[in-house]
Amino acid sequence: MTELGPASAFSQLLESAFNLSVLREDGFHVLADLVEHCRCFQIRYGSLADGMALVQEIHESGKV
Repeated sequence: MTELGPASAFSQLLESAFNLSVLREDGFHVLADLVEHCRCFQIRYGSLADGMALVQEIHESGKV
């Protein structure tokens, strides 16, 4: 798990924003607000089950 700064998180989320063409400027601003007010992390996992287990473990530990 790697913590991302706001600019990096924004850039990575923007690449995955499949509905940005619909939401346009409003979606852009919501995404910008999100990364400014939340800690953002990148996780790497081998399977969906592994990823879900990692997120659950992090949540239960209170690390973030």
